[in-house]
Amino acid sequence: MPGYFAWTPKSALPEPRSVLAPVAGPALVFGVVLAACLAGILLRPPGLLSSFWTANAVLLGLLLHRPALATTVGWIAAVCGYLAADLLTGSTLFKTSLLTTGNIVGVFVAFALFRRVGFEDVQLSRPHSVGQLLLFTLVGSLAAGVVGTVANPLLFNGGPIQGFGFWLVTEFANYIAILPIVLVAPGFRDGVGAVGAPDAVRGFSFIRLAPALACLASLAVATTVGGVSALAVPVPALVWCALSYGVPLTTLLSFAFAVWALVLPVFGVIPDPAMYGGHHELIALRAGVSLIALTPVVIASAMTSRAAALREAEEARQAAEDAMSARSLLLAAMAHELRTPLNAIVGLSTILEMKPPLGVEKPEHREHATQIHLGGLHLAELVTDLLDTARVEAGEIELAMQQVGSRATIEQSLRLVTGIAMQAKVRFDLAGEDWPDVIADARAIKQVMINLLSNAVKFSPRGGSVVISAHRAGERLVLSVKDSGPGIAPADLARLGRPYAQTTAGKARSQSSGLGLSLSKDLIRKHGGELQLQSTLGDGMTVTFDLAVA
Repeated sequence: MPGYFAWTPKSALPEPRSVLAPVAGPALVFGVVLAACLAGILLRPPGLLSSFWTANAVLLGLLLHRPALATTVGWIAAVCGYLAADLLTGSTLFKTSLLTTGNIVGVFVAFALFRRVGFEDVQLSRPHSVGQLLLFTLVGSLAAGVVGTVANPLLFNGGPIQGFGFWLVTEFANYIAILPIVLVAPGFRDGVGAVGAPDAVRGFSFIRLAPALACLASLAVATTVGGVSALAVPVPALVWCALSYGVPLTTLLSFAFAVWALVLPVFGVIPDPAMYGGHHELIALRAGVSLIALTPVVIASAMTSRAAALREAEEARQAAEDAMSARSLLLAAMAHELRTPLNAIVGLSTILEMKPPLGVEKPEHREHATQIHLGGLHLAELVTDLLDTARVEAGEIELAMQQVGSRATIEQSLRLVTGIAMQAKVRFDLAGEDWPDVIADARAIKQVMINLLSNAVKFSPRGGSVVISAHRAGERLVLSVKDSGPGIAPADLARLGRPYAQTTAGKARSQSSGLGLSLSKDLIRKHGGELQLQSTLGDGMTVTFDLAVA
């Protein structure tokens, strides 16, 4: 019957069932624990715990990957595996029972903590996952250390504090060295590629293998150097591997380092650190090995998350660019298709205003024709602004930069808007003495001036004036257009210049879409200048922009 720890992770797939499933699961747990314990017993120095006890980390990783095994029967099978391994190697039942208690308590506590997080964290897929690994295995090691305070005096004639410290550090070192590689093993094929390396160095090449080769070479050099200080020799190579590879391959190399540091002294390949300072030196060694082995895993996890975030950002940027390009093409197509019927509307309404057909000569008919004409003109202006805005956004407008007369360009723009100024009873004043030639696209500057002058006329009262002036500022000519309208509040002023943005006053005074000002800003920016708005309530608005003096 499933127990309290029959946990199903969020993203785990359902496991196939068969008539042998109730037996196969516990049998698997028993066999794995038994094999791992026998391997650890072979690495147990006389009178001490094993130098590299893999059983606890392997059991914890197995239960995290196969939560269906974490049943009451599964835990009993694990206990039997621990007991069988010690009894088969000649240990007493009393000693075996104490050691098994310490092992199973540590695994049980760590598993209880891991089951509270998502399966992505179990597989170390996020930066904080390694922090959770560190915390949960530390708490599990503390639980094992509590058992060590009782077991050490009874089994090894040592003190309880010494037993607590030794069990704690030994369990923690083994968890950190072994558990990461067990947790990420199923995804190994997805993690051997370089995290941040360019495409040119992906695949089987010496450049891709260089960090791993450097790590193995550093272990060989450290073996030759010997002593406790040799632990520091592989650290730079491990960090290089963490920056170059994904989490799975980095955990494999960290595991190789832990095996080198903890197992080789047992066989005399490298000096045993205990000979340099005894029991305390051995505890310090195992603590140092656990922290060194953990560091590359932390770096690799952070680099993997960073690479994933960069990929998502690049995909989002590309999607935004594609959407903007599609929008610009749509606007251009719409504007082009709308121009033909609008031209017909404007032309025919003009004829109706000038010479109404027989039978429709009443004043209200002429007024209707005038309204059609004005509406057609407004739509035609809007379509033109849409088309030009779409071209600017799509990068299709190429400016023909050349030396042009600034005053002549302004005067040509004024002649093009004289009609609306006369109709609104607004006069233009051209001020300033210095009108040097500038480097600009004359057509684009005329379009900017027409937009600015039209807006200024719309917002000026009848009988008002619009002042156009110029002055030099170093190698730039600053042009300004000031209307005599009511002005704009600072809060509203910040919104102007964006497509379709209007102030409350603007909506009341005209049918402008706000595209003209936005387009003007883009065109001036393409000239290397900046279009700026200044306004005070009751004192009109001034628009300035600058161009390069020839």
